[in-house]
Parts: sequence; C-alpha cells; structure tokens
Amino acid sequence: MKGKIDTPVQALLDVARQHGELRTLMIVRRWQDAKASIAKDIADNDGLYPLNKGKVDVKEVCRRANISQQTLYAKTGPHRQTTLVEIQEWCKTLMHKSIPAVKKAVGEKSAFWKSEFEKVASQIHIYELQLIEKDLRIEGLCEEIRQLKKNAKIVSIHKNPR
Repeated sequence: MKGKIDTPVQALLDVARQHGELRTLMIVRRWQDAKASIAKDIADNDGLYPLNKGKVDVKEVCRRANISQQTLYAKTGPHRQTTLVEIQEWCKTLMHKSIPAVKKAVGEKSAFWKSEFEKVASQIHIYELQLIEKDLRIEGLCEEIRQLKKNAKIVSIHKNPR
C-alpha cells in the first residue's frame, strides 16, 4: 500500500509522520551544531567553556542549540531516550574532564591578569610622578625668568619686546 493514499485521514497521518521525522532530524542537527560550537569554544579557550561560568549542562546545550528543554524531556517524544541521553553523557564527559582544570585555569588566569594590572597601575603612577616633577621644574624655570625680567638681566631678542 506504499505510495497509495487510501483515505484523507491516512494522508493526514502520513503528513504528520513526515513532519515529525523532519522535526526530529532538525533537533538532532541543532544538537550536533551546538556540540561542535561548544567544543570549538572550549578548544579556543584553553579547555575552558567561556560561557555559563564554565558549566556545560543540558540547559546550556539547549540554549545554544535553540531547543526547548521540554522537547527533550517530553514523555511521549523520541528524544527523551535518545538525544537527551546522548547530551547528558556528553556533558558528563566535559564536566569530568574540566572541573579541576576550570578551577586551576581560572586561578592562573586571574593571577596573571592581576599582575598585568599591577604593572600597568605602577607604570601609570611613575608617569604621574614624572609629570609632577616636570611641572615643578617648569614652574621653577618660569619663576627664574620672572626674576630675571624683574631685575632687568634679560634682554629680548625680538624687535618689539613683549
């Protein structure tokens, strides 16, 4: 009976089945794209997931894949025993590998950036002190020029003295 439509009800059932199959394929494809994207983010960030405080869970995967969690957890849907299980297992492997690494790397990165900040702050402070020193020197030279002018010990080289 394949290819032959017996009744309008059968036709609707076939269309609904096809729609469901396409939706399932779309959800699986989104999950695979999100998995690749998350893996790339982790690889680009020295083994750390840069979003969601470093935590990759089902909720985060759903957010990245633009899939409703209800789709995965639905009692009657095909994803509860397939896609959801696959996502959970994948998330466990990431968390198993990265929890100690995340803590260590975050500590190392924060220590590095703290030392870089301190270097910059120290250099800024040095520049500020040098600027104050130059301002005082300029002030002293200006006062010396005023005194020389006052005592008429300075001669202008311009035709029209100022």
